[in-house]
Amino acid sequence: MLKNKLVTGRDAISIIKSGDTVAIGGSGAGHAVPDKVLKSLGKRYQESNSPKDIIVIHPCGIGDNAQRGLNHI
Repeated sequence: MLKNKLVTGRDAISIIKSGDTVAIGGSGAGHAVPDKVLKSLGKRYQESNSPKDIIVIHPCGIGDNAQRGLNHI
């Protein structure tokens, strides 16, 4: 488990396992969207094919319909 409150995106996604549910905040216009975390999660999946079958919960569309936000995953 993570001990520090401030961690890198890569450290934050290191605890996500296949089948986990992940809640993401922010808003569709890019306000407070954890883009570095999502980018790290997408990169991790591309490199290791894991985690699989995660459930993502978010209050509204997060991303720019191209390269940011949920578009990473």
